[in-house]
Amino acid sequence: MAGIEKPISTALLLCLALSATAQDRPNEDALFGAPAPANQQPSTAPRDDTRELEPTKETGDAAAMPDTPDKPFQVGGAFYQRWISSKQRGVDLSDSPQSRPLQIDAFMDARPNDRVRAFVDGRWNYDFARDSNSSTVGANSSNTPQATAGTDKPEFRFDQAWLKFDVDRTVFITAGRQHIKWGTSRFWNPTDFINSEKRDSLATYDLRPGKDMIKFAVPREATQTNYYGIALFDGPDPGSTTDKMGGAFRAETVWQGAEVGADFVARGNRPPVYGVDISAPLGVFDVYGEMSLTTGSTT
Repeated sequence: MAGIEKPISTALLLCLALSATAQDRPNEDALFGAPAPANQQPSTAPRDDTRELEPTKETGDAAAMPDTPDKPFQVGGAFYQRWISSKQRGVDLSDSPQSRPLQIDAFMDARPNDRVRAFVDGRWNYDFARDSNSSTVGANSSNTPQATAGTDKPEFRFDQAWLKFDVDRTVFITAGRQHIKWGTSRFWNPTDFINSEKRDSLATYDLRPGKDMIKFAVPREATQTNYYGIALFDGPDPGSTTDKMGGAFRAETVWQGAEVGADFVARGNRPPVYGVDISAPLGVFDVYGEMSLTTGSTT
């Protein structure tokens, strides 16, 4: 805002999460109906489903698992309401901007057997503080990107919509819109190549929508290693033409008690990018780091 220097902002955050049923949102890392640990406590908050590193073997003996999981079909959702207000120097309290973004997620999870799973998550965004004549909102309006800018109408989008299956229990395929986050860091994450938007580190959970892709995962239990190959259908530029598509590869393994990953991404005419990350225990602490390399000229 012109004429205002060194704005001082304070924010108040309100978050409510409700399940549409008594069931919790299923763990998306437990592929193909693998049961959750018996001592796992339920959580009503939305999960962070973007961490790529997964166990190299499904929980239990896959060959001995029943053809139909205990819960072949589940529905549920989350209600996420925030109130954000800012006080800026030189602005009257009565004129201080505020936003009240509301997010509602509803999901359907179908597992007809232990080798096929379909998941759909729809998301509605709406800001009660906006009207048809407003185009900007105060503090942290970036938490609801493009969702309600300049409109008083809710916006709907598919956050996730994917199908998982396997080929001879060797190659595990996930096709559709899905969440993937590479790298180990939260506040500084240079190897998060798949997502073109930067994560809001102060948000309760990752608000970025999923990306359209086909992911091939090949776990190797003997070496505690996972390999991933990905065909990318969208990215920083609109993916309406084939020259905007791309590809990615990642390998991750356990070495001397540390998780080590290396990845590579190339999209269209953009120069390729490379990354490595590591996470290791050090007493009661977790030590992690990552590094990326960009070739050519980029912004």
